[in-house]
Amino acid sequence: IGCGSIGRRHAKNLLSLGVNVFCFDRDFAKMESLVKDLGVTPYEFKSHHEKIDAFIICTPPEYHIPFANEAIEHNSHIFIEKPLSDSLDNIDYTIEDAKSKNLIIQVGYQMRFDSRIQWIKSILDRIGNILSMQFTFGQYLPNWHPTEDYRKSYTAEIGIILDASHEIDLALWFYPKLPLSVMSQIGRAMNLGPECEDMANILFDYGNAICNIHLDMINQKYTRNFQLIGPGGTITWDYSSPVVTVFEKNTLKYHHFTPNDPYLDEMFSFIKCIEDKATPLVTIQEAKKVLVIALKAKGG
Repeated sequence: IGCGSIGRRHAKNLLSLGVNVFCFDRDFAKMESLVKDLGVTPYEFKSHHEKIDAFIICTPPEYHIPFANEAIEHNSHIFIEKPLSDSLDNIDYTIEDAKSKNLIIQVGYQMRFDSRIQWIKSILDRIGNILSMQFTFGQYLPNWHPTEDYRKSYTAEIGIILDASHEIDLALWFYPKLPLSVMSQIGRAMNLGPECEDMANILFDYGNAICNIHLDMINQKYTRNFQLIGPGGTITWDYSSPVVTVFEKNTLKYHHFTPNDPYLDEMFSFIKCIEDKATPLVTIQEAKKVLVIALKAKGG
């Protein structure tokens, strides 16, 4: 559901996993392009009667929960792209309704499927209790989808905090406690609209630990990295490097990492969760916590 760039990526990956893919988009041209390029089948809500195992929802965030509820009516499992939504409206109802029908909901924080980050998660005890986390993400918005008008993108509507909420998700995954307080500074240098902050500095205070997150859509050099500091050492990660640095001296190399790997792995994992009736790595409850914090940060 949604045939933009991320919908196209998921469709390709699902086809490579041997899945039968249908597609739908309210923008007929985008849907026809996907049908032509990948050979998938257009989906008609009113006339399609075959059982659909799962909905992959890749629309702008405001439509995520309405389409999730549509999937629940079809007794279909659900994969929702991040962020979970652009508000908290009706999310609890969706959670309970899906639970009552034993339907799986997974949310698309694919960075958890990065093999380097999964290894970091597995060795966190080597640095002891985390004392400080520092995350940075920056990318120039006009370069994200150069063939489209960036001012009409959903990112220009919802802002960098919601669109780049991966860093908030990773912070909560590495340090699985809610912060005592969330503070932020936001900027609007590109003047894209009142709801679109294009720069943000977010601070989590845990009492005995802190987390700093910098997000922006103005940096013309793509930047994504983080540093975790504990009493036993430091772990650093950079998206552009196959090397994870631990204690600033030991390294682990991933020679076969490619940018599509986490997306492919999250789809494979989603399918396995459906088959095995297992809990997803990224649950809707966790994604709701990310959304709560992101909305607090958007408030400044």
